[in-house]
Amino acid sequence: MQRRVKNTTTILLLEKVKNSNVTCKHEGNCRMASCYYATLVGGQCGPSSYNPSIVECVTIKDCNKDILNHCSQYKISNDCGLSGRIFEIDESYMKMTVCPLHRDLYDIRWRCNKTRCSIRNDLAAHKSLSVKAQCGLTTLLSSFIFNKTKILIPVGTGICRSCKEHLAHLATEWRTSNLVSTDDESSNCLELSTSLPQINAEQPEDSNTGTSDELVEEMTHCILNETRWSIFSPDTASTTSSSCDVTDVSSSLVARRKKLNEYLEACNIHPLKRPMSDWDQTSERTQERYIQKTCEIISSVLNDISSTNAAHLWKGLQTSGRMNKAFGLSHQPAEKAYLEALAEAYKTADSWDTRCQVLSTMSDAANFNVISEYIPGLTHYRFTMANLHRLQYGRCVPVPLKTSPRLRICQQQLDHFLSFITSPHLVKGLPFGEKELKMSSGKTIKVPNIFRAMIPQRIVNQYSQYCKENNFQSFSKSTMLRVIDECSATQRQSLQGLDNFAAQGGRSFDDLGTVVLTISPLKKDGENWAAEVQEALKV
Repeated sequence: MQRRVKNTTTILLLEKVKNSNVTCKHEGNCRMASCYYATLVGGQCGPSSYNPSIVECVTIKDCNKDILNHCSQYKISNDCGLSGRIFEIDESYMKMTVCPLHRDLYDIRWRCNKTRCSIRNDLAAHKSLSVKAQCGLTTLLSSFIFNKTKILIPVGTGICRSCKEHLAHLATEWRTSNLVSTDDESSNCLELSTSLPQINAEQPEDSNTGTSDELVEEMTHCILNETRWSIFSPDTASTTSSSCDVTDVSSSLVARRKKLNEYLEACNIHPLKRPMSDWDQTSERTQERYIQKTCEIISSVLNDISSTNAAHLWKGLQTSGRMNKAFGLSHQPAEKAYLEALAEAYKTADSWDTRCQVLSTMSDAANFNVISEYIPGLTHYRFTMANLHRLQYGRCVPVPLKTSPRLRICQQQLDHFLSFITSPHLVKGLPFGEKELKMSSGKTIKVPNIFRAMIPQRIVNQYSQYCKENNFQSFSKSTMLRVIDECSATQRQSLQGLDNFAAQGGRSFDDLGTVVLTISPLKKDGENWAAEVQEALKV
């Protein structure tokens, strides 16, 4: 989209050129004062920072170094992307002068040091400031940004993919809505061209009359060349902005819309009168009207493609995901709601085990980049572990707990200690009761009930003395106490000796004999019966 240049602006521009102290290396060397390239990009002119002895301005046509590798690095297709505000190559631009300092700053030594997206917040498709640059800015997008904001972002500057798609969409709408009449521009250019020579003749002469006259003549040629507007003055704030490309795109869009309206009229559908407004800036009622209109158009197209398979084609488009890729959508609305629900469950989980189970469900539904949009701060390690959990145990399956006992003592030492604590002088077997011994495998074994004659600490001391006398290397006392604690046994409670249970058992038989003698008078021939029973109790 080209802008109109007022006559007063051009007059001031030419007067500034004629009265300025601009010198160049054109048909002979001249001393360096300032270069005309500075009017495009700004900044002070000066000698080369790499070689201070170089102080002469040269014309752009004298710069003939190979730049193919430089253009390839920043994905620049033509030379116009290398010059500030120059978005279309013209022969007159080759006569522009550039000082050594600007050559150092803007030649093939230029490097974009930014690793983040360089698009301003008012034009960016994202709100975060930490989005990484993924591709380079093209010439058309740089031209659009300069026309929109009057701020030059060099071609090749790093931007993210979402901003690139967003800017391409904005540029298309902006060019369509700002088309002007080519006839009016041509007439204004011709009117301006007739007034320029008279103005130039009235300008006073100075010490650099010859050089200034040449520059004025060159500037006049640049401004009037094939009715293109000049971009040499920063006051005009206008650029060519790839006028041919803009015209081609706009005319192509108008032609396609005309064909579409002809098709809609053939289908008895009301044609489109004007482009739709921005979706985010329209009301709910307007959005509903847009949806209804689009539904009519799409259903008509599908029926014309295949009237018998229109419904199947629509279902296939919904499930294939190709439409999402065509419009730059990462996933469908149903999938988005599904991922949002899982992301909320992930954030509310109170442990990593639970989060890993939730993330294992998401890892198969989308890739890491998509999940990172819903779970900020997610690392590749956690995503990989969740994916491994899904492959090993399944989606959202809890990890089975496995106990892995560690055996750090010698088997020979353990057998020696077990033989000592189960010896008859330490334990006694009871005629009643059982104990349960739980193995490391989880199996439970029932063993006879026994009791120990000593407390654990005394057993440990006695065993240590025993090993010392026999020159046997035993394990530590703490390990001995843990082994004794695992071996089930009843602690001795009576203070009357180890044979107390035998005395109590004999007294029970005596009590039975007394009972027999008590009830014998109640029986017939009770004396004989009592004698037989007492004899049996003694056996």
